[in-house]
Amino acid sequence: MLEIIVDKEFNLQLPEDIKLQFIEENPTLITDRIPSLYSLSFEVNPTVSNLEAFGFPNRLTSVSIKLKLPAEIRHSGMILARGEIILLSVQSKIKLQFKGNREPGNLRKNLNSIDMGEYNYGNITYYQYTLDYSHPSLQNYVTSMRTIANTGDPYVIAPVRTERNSDIELDNQWYKLFHEYMNYYNPGRNDFTFHDPFANQNQFRWPIMPFPYLKDIIAFAFGDLLENNPFEEDSDLSKLVLITMNHKFFRFYKLFFAIPTGTGYITNVNFPLIDNYINGASIPIEWKFKSFMQKFLFADLLKDLMKIFCMTTFPGIKYRMEFNNDVMARTERVNWDDKLAGDPEISSEAAKKYVFKYSGVSGNNKNAARNKPSIIEIFNEAYNDTESDGEVLYKDESTGGMYNVTRTLEGLDSTVALNVEVVNDPLSTIEDENEETQTFEISSAVRPATMNITGYREYDVLTTNPQKHWFVPKINVKGINDSPYIMFWGGMQETLEKKGQTYPCLMAHHTDHFGVKRLDTSLHPEGTGGLIEKFHGQMKAWVEKDKIRVKAPFRLSLLEIILLKIWMKVYFQGRLFYIEKLDYSLTFYGISLVDVDLIEC
Repeated sequence: MLEIIVDKEFNLQLPEDIKLQFIEENPTLITDRIPSLYSLSFEVNPTVSNLEAFGFPNRLTSVSIKLKLPAEIRHSGMILARGEIILLSVQSKIKLQFKGNREPGNLRKNLNSIDMGEYNYGNITYYQYTLDYSHPSLQNYVTSMRTIANTGDPYVIAPVRTERNSDIELDNQWYKLFHEYMNYYNPGRNDFTFHDPFANQNQFRWPIMPFPYLKDIIAFAFGDLLENNPFEEDSDLSKLVLITMNHKFFRFYKLFFAIPTGTGYITNVNFPLIDNYINGASIPIEWKFKSFMQKFLFADLLKDLMKIFCMTTFPGIKYRMEFNNDVMARTERVNWDDKLAGDPEISSEAAKKYVFKYSGVSGNNKNAARNKPSIIEIFNEAYNDTESDGEVLYKDESTGGMYNVTRTLEGLDSTVALNVEVVNDPLSTIEDENEETQTFEISSAVRPATMNITGYREYDVLTTNPQKHWFVPKINVKGINDSPYIMFWGGMQETLEKKGQTYPCLMAHHTDHFGVKRLDTSLHPEGTGGLIEKFHGQMKAWVEKDKIRVKAPFRLSLLEIILLKIWMKVYFQGRLFYIEKLDYSLTFYGISLVDVDLIEC
C-alpha cells in the first residue's frame, strides 16, 4: 500500500487512483554532474486529517498557504523516497508537490547572498583627513593582515595583476600600482604598503581583498547536507581559493583622499576595505565574506567545479561528491537478464573526441624562438639578453605556455624592465581542427587566472626605483554577475630577481616559477599532472569508444528499486551497462514496469 508520511507524524489520506511517476537520471552521465531533483505533483482531498497535516491552511487565520515540510514516500512498509512536500494551494483539492531529497537552501542562491562568516579587527580611530596605520587602534588589523598574507590562514591575501581601464591620468607610480593590482604586496617591506622615501608622511596601504578557500565556501553552502567534502579532504584541492573582486567600496575614488594641508603638502589617506563607513571618530573594522563575492549562483559554481575535476554530486539523505574515475572503476553490479519485460530497442553510439576546456581561453601553437624548462630560465635569459632587439618568443616547456618578452632599460640607472605578453595560454586545450570525429565537449566558465611575469615597484620615485619582477595571476576585473576565478594558494615565494624578497603567491600549476614542484595537481588541462590526465581519464576513455544503447521495460520489485544505486552497473545479455535513466510509476497497490535507458560501459 502507498503511504506519504508528512513531518514524521501525519499519514496522508490518498485517493485510490493516485499515480506517482518517478524519473531518475544518473548525474554522472549528464553535463552538469549535479542532480536535478525529481518532483511529483499530485492532489489529495481536503479531509480533516489531510488539513491537519498542514496546520489547517484553509482557515482564514492561516499565515500562509505555501508550506514546506519533510516527507517520506513508503510502499508496503518500505521507504522509497525521502524529501520535502510543498503545499501549493487549497481549494476543492489540496495541491501538493513532492521533491526528492532535501535541496540545500543555498544551492540556488548567489555567492554574495550566502552567509560565509564575518571578521572584526577592532575600531579605527581617525580624524577627518588622516589615517595613521601605526596608531594602536589599527595594530590588530595591520598585524593580522601581515600574518594572514604569510600563512594563508584562515583565508588568503595575495597580489593579483588586473586589466582595468581608467580615465585617471596615471603619471605616478603609486597611482599605476593602485590601478593595476589587487592586494598589492611590497616584498621589500613585507607589507601592503607603498612608501615614498622623499616624503615620509606619504605611506600608502592597499585595501585588502580576502580570498576564501573553496572548501569553506562548499561547507557553508551545503551545511549539514554534505556527507563529504573532497575540496577539504584532498591535500591539493584544499589549497584552492576563489578570487573575490566585487566589494561595493573597491573603487579608487571611494578609498583614496588627496587633501591639501596647511603647509601645502598632500596628505594621502587610504582606508581599510570594510562594509560600512560611519561618520565620526570611530569605525568598526568589520566585513562579511559575502560582501566580496560575485553575484554568481552557487549551483553554477558547483557545476563548473564538477566539470573541472570530473566529479559528480550524488543526492541522498545527504549529498556526496565523487570523482568520476572512482565511480566508473567500481565493480558493483546487478544482473537483469531475467528482468526484461518487453522488446528492447537497441542502437549504437559512435565514439566521440573528448574535449575539456575553459571557455574564453585560446591557444597558439606557433613555434617559439627559444625553449626553456621553466619560467625562471626564461626570465634569466631575457633579463641578461643585451643582443636581441625587440620582442623574443619564449616557450616554457613545463607547461607549453609561450611568452613574447621585450627587454627595455629605464631610469637614470638604465635598469632592466621586462614587458611580457602571453602568446599561448597554458590554460588552453589542444584541439585538432582537422579531426572528423564528432566531439564531446565539457566547457567551464569558472577557471584559473593566467600566470604571467610582470613588474612591481617598491617606491614612488622612478629614477631610484627600478622595476622588479614576480610571477602572478593576471585577471580581467569582471562584472559582479560574471564567473569567478580559482587558484591554488602557493605560500610565500621569492621574486624572480631572487634577492631574498618574498611575496604571497597564487598558482595555476603544480610547479612554481623556479621549476619546483609544490603540488601533485595542475589546473592546466594538458600535460603531466594536468586535469585531463589526473581527473578525466576514465570518462575520456569511455567517451572515445563505440557503445551500445538499450531502451527497454524491466520488471523490478520495490525492494530492487530501493537497493538499486544509480551508479551501479547492469549486466545484460553479455555486456555491462551504466544506467542513464529510470522511469516508473507507483500506484496505490504496486509498481509499474520500469522503463530504463542503458548505455554500455
